Amino acid sequence: MSALVTARDLAKHFGGGGWPRTGPVVRAIDGVSFDIPRRGALGLVGESGSGKSTTARVLLRLQEPTAGRFRFDGEDVFALRPAALRRLRARMQIIHQNPMAALHPAMSVLDQVRRPLALQGIGTRHSRTEAAIELMSQVGLSPEQGRRMPHQFSGGQRQRVEIARALITRPDFLVLDEPTSALDVSVQAQILRLLTGLRAEFGLTFLFVSHDLGVIRHMCDQVAVMYLGRIVEIAPKDSFFATPRHPYAQALLSVVPVPDPAQRTRPRSRLTGEPPSPRNPPSGCAFHPRCPMAQDICRREAPVLRPLAPGHSAACHLAEARP
Repeated sequence: MSALVTARDLAKHFGGGGWPRTGPVVRAIDGVSFDIPRRGALGLVGESGSGKSTTARVLLRLQEPTAGRFRFDGEDVFALRPAALRRLRARMQIIHQNPMAALHPAMSVLDQVRRPLALQGIGTRHSRTEAAIELMSQVGLSPEQGRRMPHQFSGGQRQRVEIARALITRPDFLVLDEPTSALDVSVQAQILRLLTGLRAEFGLTFLFVSHDLGVIRHMCDQVAVMYLGRIVEIAPKDSFFATPRHPYAQALLSVVPVPDPAQRTRPRSRLTGEPPSPRNPPSGCAFHPRCPMAQDICRREAPVLRPLAPGHSAACHLAEARP
Protein backbone atom coordinates (compact mmCIF):
# COMPACT_ATOMS: atom_id res chain seq x y z
CA MET A 1 0.00 0.00 0.00
CA SER A 2 1.46 3.39 -0.99
CA ALA A 3 2.27 5.97 1.69
CA LEU A 4 0.07 9.06 1.79
CA VAL A 5 2.27 10.63 4.49
CA THR A 6 6.06 10.47 4.44
CA ALA A 7 8.06 12.29 7.13
CA ARG A 8 11.86 12.24 7.14
CA ASP A 9 14.23 13.62 9.79
CA LEU A 10 11.72 16.14 11.16
CA ALA A 11 13.23 18.58 13.64
CA LYS A 12 11.85 21.50 15.60
CA HIS A 13 14.24 23.43 17.83
CA PHE A 14 13.49 26.41 20.03
CA GLY A 15 15.85 29.01 21.49
CA GLY A 16 19.53 29.51 20.84
CA GLY A 17 20.95 32.07 18.46
CA GLY A 18 21.20 35.79 19.13
CA TRP A 19 18.98 38.15 21.09
CA PRO A 20 16.27 37.57 22.17
CA ARG A 21 16.60 33.81 21.63
CA THR A 22 19.47 33.33 24.04
CA GLY A 23 20.16 30.21 26.04
CA PRO A 24 20.39 26.54 25.12
CA VAL A 25 18.58 25.05 22.15
CA VAL A 26 15.52 23.00 23.07
CA ARG A 27 15.21 20.08 20.65
CA ALA A 28 11.46 19.50 20.89
CA ILE A 29 11.67 16.96 18.07
CA ASP A 30 14.91 15.77 16.56
CA GLY A 31 15.14 13.40 13.60
CA VAL A 32 11.61 11.97 13.49
CA SER A 33 10.78 9.75 10.48
CA PHE A 34 7.74 7.62 9.63
CA ASP A 35 5.33 6.67 6.84
CA ILE A 36 1.56 6.34 7.04
CA PRO A 37 -0.04 4.31 4.25
CA ARG A 38 -3.17 5.58 2.57
CA ARG A 39 -6.15 4.86 4.88
CA GLY A 40 -3.76 3.71 7.60
CA ALA A 41 -3.52 4.98 11.17
CA LEU A 42 -0.32 5.67 13.12
CA GLY A 43 -0.46 6.22 16.87
CA LEU A 44 2.14 8.50 18.50
CA VAL A 45 2.52 7.70 22.20
CA GLY A 46 4.74 8.85 25.04
CA GLU A 47 4.78 10.90 28.22
CA SER A 48 3.93 14.60 28.24
CA GLY A 49 6.78 16.59 26.71
CA SER A 50 7.97 13.77 24.46
CA GLY A 51 7.28 15.77 21.29
CA LYS A 52 4.06 14.13 20.08
CA SER A 53 1.97 17.28 19.63
CA THR A 54 4.90 19.26 18.24
CA THR A 55 5.35 16.58 15.58
CA ALA A 56 1.67 16.89 14.64
CA ARG A 57 1.81 20.69 14.44
CA VAL A 58 4.99 20.67 12.37
CA LEU A 59 3.47 18.26 9.85
CA LEU A 60 0.58 20.64 9.24
CA ARG A 61 2.91 23.65 9.28
CA LEU A 62 1.10 25.14 12.24
CA GLN A 63 4.70 25.45 13.40
CA GLU A 64 7.50 25.79 10.87
CA PRO A 65 10.10 22.98 10.94
CA THR A 66 13.74 23.54 11.75
CA ALA A 67 14.74 20.72 9.41
CA GLY A 68 13.38 17.66 7.65
CA ARG A 69 11.02 16.78 4.84
CA PHE A 70 7.30 16.02 4.68
CA ARG A 71 5.62 14.73 1.55
CA PHE A 72 1.85 14.45 1.40
CA ASP A 73 0.55 12.42 -1.53
CA GLY A 74 3.89 13.05 -3.22
CA GLU A 75 3.87 16.83 -2.65
CA ASP A 76 6.65 18.57 -0.71
CA VAL A 77 4.57 20.38 1.94
CA PHE A 78 7.46 22.34 3.46
CA ALA A 79 8.28 23.88 0.06
CA LEU A 80 4.76 25.17 -0.64
CA ARG A 81 4.03 28.88 -0.81
CA PRO A 82 1.10 30.23 1.24
CA ALA A 83 -1.53 30.06 -1.52
CA ALA A 84 -0.67 26.46 -2.42
CA LEU A 85 -0.48 25.50 1.26
CA ARG A 86 -3.95 26.95 1.87
CA ARG A 87 -5.38 24.82 -0.93
CA LEU A 88 -3.67 21.72 0.44
CA ARG A 89 -5.05 22.36 3.93
CA ALA A 90 -8.47 21.26 2.66
CA ARG A 91 -6.98 17.74 2.52
CA MET A 92 -5.18 17.90 5.90
CA GLN A 93 -7.14 18.75 9.05
CA ILE A 94 -6.67 18.57 12.81
CA ILE A 95 -8.91 17.78 15.79
CA HIS A 96 -7.65 19.35 19.01
CA GLN A 97 -7.61 18.14 22.59
CA ASN A 98 -9.73 20.98 23.94
CA PRO A 99 -12.63 21.82 21.59
CA MET A 100 -13.76 24.76 23.74
CA ALA A 101 -10.43 26.47 23.11
CA ALA A 102 -10.50 25.54 19.41
CA LEU A 103 -14.03 26.84 18.72
CA HIS A 104 -14.90 30.54 18.44
CA PRO A 105 -16.99 31.46 21.49
CA ALA A 106 -19.05 34.11 19.63
CA MET A 107 -19.96 32.15 16.48
CA SER A 108 -22.76 29.65 16.11
CA VAL A 109 -21.60 26.10 15.55
CA LEU A 110 -23.26 26.02 12.12
CA ASP A 111 -21.20 29.05 11.06
CA GLN A 112 -18.06 27.39 12.34
CA VAL A 113 -18.70 24.07 10.61
CA ARG A 114 -19.33 25.69 7.22
CA ARG A 115 -16.59 28.35 7.50
CA PRO A 116 -13.74 26.15 6.10
CA LEU A 117 -15.71 25.80 2.85
CA ALA A 118 -15.97 29.58 2.58
CA LEU A 119 -12.24 29.99 3.27
CA GLN A 120 -11.50 27.50 0.50
CA GLY A 121 -13.99 29.17 -1.88
CA ILE A 122 -16.04 25.97 -2.18
CA GLY A 123 -19.72 26.17 -3.14
CA THR A 124 -22.36 28.83 -2.48
CA ARG A 125 -23.63 29.94 0.92
CA HIS A 126 -26.67 27.72 0.46
CA SER A 127 -24.67 24.63 -0.54
CA ARG A 128 -22.21 25.23 2.30
CA THR A 129 -25.09 25.39 4.77
CA GLU A 130 -26.59 22.17 3.41
CA ALA A 131 -23.22 20.40 3.60
CA ALA A 132 -22.69 21.58 7.18
CA ILE A 133 -26.16 20.42 8.29
CA GLU A 134 -25.63 17.03 6.65
CA LEU A 135 -22.25 16.55 8.31
CA MET A 136 -23.54 17.65 11.70
CA SER A 137 -26.20 14.97 11.36
CA GLN A 138 -23.50 12.40 10.55
CA VAL A 139 -21.67 13.20 13.78
CA GLY A 140 -24.84 13.04 15.88
CA LEU A 141 -25.99 16.68 16.05
CA SER A 142 -29.38 17.98 14.92
CA PRO A 143 -29.89 20.95 12.54
CA GLU A 144 -31.61 22.87 15.34
CA GLN A 145 -28.42 22.72 17.39
CA GLY A 146 -26.55 24.60 14.67
CA ARG A 147 -27.88 27.94 15.95
CA ARG A 148 -26.34 27.42 19.38
CA MET A 149 -23.03 28.76 20.69
CA PRO A 150 -20.22 26.44 21.84
CA HIS A 151 -20.80 27.15 25.55
CA GLN A 152 -24.30 25.67 25.21
CA PHE A 153 -22.89 22.22 24.42
CA SER A 154 -21.35 19.50 26.55
CA GLY A 155 -17.71 18.53 26.07
CA GLY A 156 -18.60 15.53 23.95
CA GLN A 157 -20.96 17.60 21.78
CA ARG A 158 -18.29 20.26 21.27
CA GLN A 159 -15.89 17.55 20.13
CA ARG A 160 -18.53 16.41 17.62
CA VAL A 161 -18.73 19.98 16.32
CA GLU A 162 -14.97 20.07 15.84
CA ILE A 163 -15.02 16.71 14.07
CA ALA A 164 -17.70 18.02 11.70
CA ARG A 165 -15.68 21.17 11.05
CA ALA A 166 -12.54 19.14 10.33
CA LEU A 167 -14.36 16.87 7.87
CA ILE A 168 -16.37 19.51 5.99
CA THR A 169 -13.69 19.90 3.28
CA ARG A 170 -13.54 16.10 2.85
CA PRO A 171 -9.88 15.73 3.89
CA ASP A 172 -7.73 12.68 3.27
CA PHE A 173 -5.50 13.10 6.34
CA LEU A 174 -6.71 13.77 9.87
CA VAL A 175 -4.44 14.60 12.81
CA LEU A 176 -6.07 13.80 16.15
CA ASP A 177 -4.22 15.46 19.03
CA GLU A 178 -5.45 13.78 22.23
CA PRO A 179 -9.07 14.12 21.00
CA THR A 180 -10.68 12.31 23.95
CA SER A 181 -8.38 13.03 26.89
CA ALA A 182 -10.59 15.86 28.21
CA LEU A 183 -13.76 13.70 28.16
CA ASP A 184 -15.16 11.25 30.68
CA VAL A 185 -14.85 7.54 29.93
CA SER A 186 -18.35 6.94 28.58
CA VAL A 187 -18.14 9.95 26.24
CA GLN A 188 -14.64 8.87 25.14
CA ALA A 189 -16.07 5.56 23.98
CA GLN A 190 -18.80 7.32 21.97
CA ILE A 191 -16.30 9.62 20.24
CA LEU A 192 -13.93 6.76 19.45
CA ARG A 193 -16.77 4.74 17.90
CA LEU A 194 -17.76 7.79 15.86
CA LEU A 195 -14.18 8.30 14.63
CA THR A 196 -13.86 4.62 13.72
CA GLY A 197 -17.00 4.79 11.61
CA LEU A 198 -16.00 8.07 9.96
CA ARG A 199 -12.54 6.71 9.13
CA ALA A 200 -14.14 3.86 7.19
CA GLU A 201 -16.82 6.03 5.58
CA PHE A 202 -14.50 8.81 4.44
CA GLY A 203 -11.41 6.66 3.75
CA LEU A 204 -9.35 8.71 6.20
CA THR A 205 -5.67 8.42 7.07
CA PHE A 206 -5.01 9.08 10.78
CA LEU A 207 -2.13 10.38 12.86
CA PHE A 208 -3.44 9.73 16.37
CA VAL A 209 -1.58 11.44 19.23
CA SER A 210 -2.31 9.97 22.66
CA HIS A 211 -0.76 8.94 25.96
CA ASP A 212 -3.37 6.17 26.27
CA LEU A 213 -2.12 2.89 24.80
CA GLY A 214 -5.57 1.36 25.14
CA VAL A 215 -6.97 3.98 22.78
CA ILE A 216 -4.04 3.52 20.39
CA ARG A 217 -4.58 -0.24 20.33
CA HIS A 218 -8.22 0.26 19.41
CA MET A 219 -7.73 3.00 16.81
CA CYS A 220 -4.39 2.43 15.06
CA ASP A 221 -2.56 0.01 12.78
CA GLN A 222 0.96 1.15 13.70
CA VAL A 223 2.47 2.45 16.93
CA ALA A 224 5.39 4.88 17.33
CA VAL A 225 6.76 5.57 20.81
CA MET A 226 8.43 8.94 21.40
CA TYR A 227 10.88 9.86 24.13
CA LEU A 228 12.56 13.25 24.44
CA GLY A 229 11.83 14.28 20.87
CA ARG A 230 12.75 11.04 19.12
CA ILE A 231 10.98 7.86 18.07
CA VAL A 232 12.48 5.02 20.10
CA GLU A 233 10.25 2.25 18.74
CA ILE A 234 7.90 1.87 15.78
CA ALA A 235 6.03 -1.27 14.80
CA PRO A 236 2.79 -2.73 13.49
CA LYS A 237 0.20 -2.78 16.27
CA ASP A 238 0.13 -6.55 16.79
CA SER A 239 3.91 -6.85 16.87
CA PHE A 240 4.27 -3.91 19.25
CA PHE A 241 1.75 -5.12 21.82
CA ALA A 242 3.02 -8.71 21.64
CA THR A 243 6.77 -8.00 21.81
CA PRO A 244 7.76 -4.42 22.67
CA ARG A 245 11.54 -4.15 22.32
CA HIS A 246 12.52 -0.83 23.90
CA PRO A 247 12.58 -0.75 27.74
CA TYR A 248 10.61 2.51 27.75
CA ALA A 249 7.87 0.96 25.60
CA GLN A 250 7.89 -2.12 27.84
CA ALA A 251 7.42 0.08 30.90
CA LEU A 252 4.52 1.97 29.32
CA LEU A 253 2.80 -1.27 28.36
CA SER A 254 3.32 -2.93 31.72
CA VAL A 255 1.04 -0.45 33.48
CA VAL A 256 -1.83 -0.57 30.97
CA PRO A 257 -4.91 -1.78 32.91
CA VAL A 258 -6.15 -5.29 32.11
CA PRO A 259 -9.66 -6.63 32.88
CA ASP A 260 -8.28 -9.50 34.99
CA PRO A 261 -4.97 -8.76 36.76
CA ALA A 262 -4.40 -12.51 37.17
CA GLN A 263 -4.09 -12.76 33.39
CA ARG A 264 -1.35 -10.13 33.16
CA THR A 265 1.43 -11.68 31.11
CA ARG A 266 3.97 -8.87 31.39
CA PRO A 267 5.58 -8.02 34.75
CA ARG A 268 5.14 -4.43 35.89
CA SER A 269 8.12 -2.23 35.09
CA ARG A 270 7.86 0.96 37.08
CA LEU A 271 9.40 4.06 35.54
CA THR A 272 11.55 5.89 38.06
CA GLY A 273 12.55 9.53 37.95
CA GLU A 274 11.37 12.20 35.56
CA PRO A 275 12.12 12.63 31.85
CA PRO A 276 15.29 14.70 31.43
CA SER A 277 15.04 18.29 30.26
CA PRO A 278 15.30 18.77 26.49
CA ARG A 279 17.46 21.81 27.34
CA ASN A 280 20.09 19.53 28.80
CA PRO A 281 19.63 15.96 27.53
CA PRO A 282 21.87 13.20 28.88
CA SER A 283 24.71 11.79 26.84
CA GLY A 284 24.26 8.54 24.96
CA CYS A 285 20.77 7.06 25.12
CA ALA A 286 18.36 9.67 26.49
CA PHE A 287 16.53 6.96 28.46
CA HIS A 288 19.56 5.51 30.23
CA PRO A 289 19.15 7.49 33.52
CA ARG A 290 15.76 5.76 34.00
CA CYS A 291 16.58 2.37 32.46
CA PRO A 292 17.15 -0.52 34.91
CA MET A 293 19.21 -2.39 32.30
CA ALA A 294 21.49 0.45 31.18
CA GLN A 295 25.12 -0.44 30.47
CA ASP A 296 28.22 1.62 29.72
CA ILE A 297 27.50 1.73 25.99
CA CYS A 298 24.11 3.25 26.74
CA ARG A 299 25.79 6.14 28.56
CA ARG A 300 28.35 6.70 25.79
CA GLU A 301 26.54 6.21 22.48
CA ALA A 302 23.10 7.27 21.29
CA PRO A 303 21.38 4.24 19.70
CA VAL A 304 19.87 4.53 16.24
CA LEU A 305 16.48 3.22 15.19
CA ARG A 306 17.16 -0.13 13.52
CA PRO A 307 15.00 -2.99 12.25
CA LEU A 308 14.53 -6.02 14.51
CA ALA A 309 11.60 -7.72 12.74
CA PRO A 310 9.49 -6.95 9.66
CA GLY A 311 8.24 -3.39 10.12
CA HIS A 312 9.45 -3.34 13.74
CA SER A 313 12.36 -1.07 14.72
CA ALA A 314 13.76 0.11 18.03
CA ALA A 315 16.53 2.47 19.16
CA CYS A 316 18.16 0.36 21.88
CA HIS A 317 21.67 -1.13 22.07
CA LEU A 318 20.34 -4.18 23.91
CA ALA A 319 17.10 -4.77 21.99
CA GLU A 320 18.16 -8.16 20.59
CA ALA A 321 18.67 -9.47 24.11
CA ARG A 322 15.09 -8.67 25.08
CA PRO A 323 12.06 -10.81 24.28
